Amino acid sequence: MIVVVKLKGDGELIKLEDVELLDPIGLPGFLSIVQHNPEDGNRHTSFVWPSASIDNMIIETVEGEKFEHTDTPRWFKQL
Repeated sequence: MIVVVKLKGDGELIKLEDVELLDPIGLPGFLSIVQHNPEDGNRHTSFVWPSASIDNMIIETVEGEKFEHTDTPRWFKQL
């Protein structure tokens, strides 16, 4: 997956490719992102974002489906 996060405040865009896992429920108030390391298949990079710092987030699957972060109870909606 590809995940693009727009942060609140300065509006910085952060693009993460090769994302394997996105977990909005694992830690209340935070979002866990696990990114595959293309150079070493046995290694991963983990990120934990405070949900309150995210202004907008779009997730694109390898099949081309896109989902947008919203603050509705469903959390993600398909674009």
